[in-house]
Parts: sequence; structure tokens; C-alpha cells
Amino acid sequence: MNEVLPNKTGLAVAPDWFKGRGARSSARDLEQGARFYQLDDSVRVAVNTALALGEPLLVTGEPGTGKTQLAYYLAEKLDCGPVLRFQVKSTAQANDVLYQFDAVRYFHAGRGEVGTGLDPRDFREKGVLWKAIESDRPRVVLIDEIDKAPRDFPNDLLQALDEYQWTVLETGEHQRLPSDKWDLRPVVIITSNEEHKLPAAFLRRCLHCHIPFTPRLLARAVAARAEELGSPSQSFVELALKRFMEVREVVVRKRPSTAEALVWLRTLHVFGVEEAQLHSALEELPHLEALLKEEEERELLKRRG
Repeated sequence: MNEVLPNKTGLAVAPDWFKGRGARSSARDLEQGARFYQLDDSVRVAVNTALALGEPLLVTGEPGTGKTQLAYYLAEKLDCGPVLRFQVKSTAQANDVLYQFDAVRYFHAGRGEVGTGLDPRDFREKGVLWKAIESDRPRVVLIDEIDKAPRDFPNDLLQALDEYQWTVLETGEHQRLPSDKWDLRPVVIITSNEEHKLPAAFLRRCLHCHIPFTPRLLARAVAARAEELGSPSQSFVELALKRFMEVREVVVRKRPSTAEALVWLRTLHVFGVEEAQLHSALEELPHLEALLKEEEERELLKRRG
């Protein structure tokens, strides 16, 4: 057993306290996790349809159901190279998927240098869709969490996804996918946590599949990461996941999902929680703070008890 050093804060600190912290406790490594991904039948049908027709695929579901991971799975299976990922933010504009122009840097570079021939293309960066249509093979383009975008973002993106052509207003460049490369247009995966409703016109333009959160999906995620979770026994995993699903039934506003389940299981392993402790009342389960992030949610469990 490692020597424990005294600490004025009351913490028990071992000399090698940092060892093991590098192990993943959730599906953060998306490329590595693609090896463990499994398609359900309904998702497989939707993916095959999107591949055959060349249409964007909108994937919905709770956080932690594997929507983002699907894009990395396809990139690996189709040998498409690294995923071209655009993470949507509340400030994003549809043009950001095509290109970004650093107007501030351009302005400052040109101050006092009128007539020096600054090239605006030096201040333009190609976006994921631009990079995709320049490739010599189909690429997987992931537009992640589109429901976080401003209201006009989805519809503003429609023309680019329909025609694969656009103009860079700041430079006058016109970019388009050549007609003889139309078969090489990208595989576009768009994810949504359904926090906001998407415009009807955008929904009509996409194929759609929904990934429900199920015990089977969760069990697969745990099995794929058994080693980093301490290789728990089958009975321990089954009981832990059963209690986890019971917590989800009570906490309906911000239900914990796969990421929280993996963090919880790893926490149970790190602190040596035994299977017998998982038989306690729901509100007394060990390390609930790894599952429920708000006091209000923990109060729900207490009132239930």
C-alpha cells in the first residue's frame, strides 16, 4: 500500500496520487471509441440511405447516446480519413462551416498601410465543408449540436448543403464542388440534443434517425471500457446499471446519461466501493455527486425516499 503523507488541509495524499488519472472515464477519445461502436438496426438503415443518396443525416437523441461517435465510426469504416468536425456554438454563423475571415486582424494589418496590397485571402481560413469538397475522396463532415446555433443558422446552411457552392464575400472567391466530383461529396452528419426545435425547411432537407437511451446502449458502452473502469464483475456492473436507471427514472429534468454513468463507475472503482453498498436506498447510493450535479436533483431522491 502506498505511503500516505500528512497534509495540513486534512487530505490523505499518497506520493503517487496522480497515477491513473490519465485513464478515460467517458467517451472523450472519439477516434479510439469508434472501434467499440455498434449500430442498431434503425440507425443502420438511416446511415445506408444517407450514404446511397448523398443526403445529410440528422441524428437526434439525449447526450451520451453516441450521436457524435457515429461520425467517427463511419470515418473509420469508410476509410474517409479524419472527421472534419464543426462544433456549433451559440455565436456560430452558417458561413463558419464554409470559411472564417478574421476581419479584426485584417483591419489592424491594414491600418496606415493603404495601397500596400494586402491580400484578404491571407486572413481567410477554410472551413470543414470547404476542406471536404477539395478532398480526393468523400470525407465525413460532422456539424455537432446544431440545436445550440442561432435561429437562422440551419436554414442559412441549406444552400451550401444543396449545391456545394458559395462565394467568399471578403475575397470574391467562388468555391464549388465540380460536377465530375459529385460522387465524392461529403458524408454530412448533423447532431442535435433537441434542446431547441429546428426549422421545418431544414428538417425536410435532411434524412433523420433518433438514437434512444436504452440499458442495452449503456451496457455496451461500459463493456467497451471495462478495463479503464477497473474490470468490475458482471454482477457488479448489472447492479450498478440497474441502480443508475432507477436514478434516471426519478430525475427527469436533467437525467444523467452515458458520460455520467462511466464517471460514476470509475469513481466506485477508485474508492473501492463494494457491490453490497449498491443495495442501499437510492438516495444513499455512494458518490451520487458523480451522477447528479445539482443539489435540486439530489433533493428529488431524498423526497422520494
